[in-house]
Amino acid sequence: MKDVDAQFDSSKVSVMMEEGVYPAHVKWDRYTEDKVTKVGVADIFGLKYKIAQEADKMTQKCYQRGENGNFRIENNKRVPTIVDGKHLEISCEQFVGRELYANGLFLFKGAEGSGRNKQYTEFLDAIGVELDEIEVEGHKVKKLMAIEEKDVVGKAVFVRVAYKENGKTHTFYPTVVDVLKWDNGTNLSEDEMADDLPF
Repeated sequence: MKDVDAQFDSSKVSVMMEEGVYPAHVKWDRYTEDKVTKVGVADIFGLKYKIAQEADKMTQKCYQRGENGNFRIENNKRVPTIVDGKHLEISCEQFVGRELYANGLFLFKGAEGSGRNKQYTEFLDAIGVELDEIEVEGHKVKKLMAIEEKDVVGKAVFVRVAYKENGKTHTFYPTVVDVLKWDNGTNLSEDEMADDLPF
């Protein structure tokens, strides 16, 4: 064989991101106004989440990848990645800067859609927005407004990551399924968020 400058370091092996909670910052992707859905008219916000530098302090145990992009399962259990006879555990530093999509965030319009805005209200709470209350038909409700890019870009949050199936390709990919408050997280400026890593 020909000698080249190449090595294998098992501690730096490229692995699947484990399902769980990670620190992240919000990115703006797209916005659709007044979309007619089966359950009412809504504004839809397409947001992405960039894994924060603080993730490099986390570690995860690694599991083998299956053929469809999901974890490999045997006997109803994920198959661990074994290196040197041990279950491989790595730093999550390789996930820093990775951007993950979430399902669209819906803001349903009108009084008829008010009961469907729980996820939107929880997102506003996670990014630190305090909501005013107004009185409607004799009881108090939270007044919602449509977010804009400048309101959310760089906001520090925790994201819950899970693997979801792409209905067209039937492959699995990590996606953000919940956004949680990161009380001590540091928000980033738009300029800091623009320094994207190449992936």
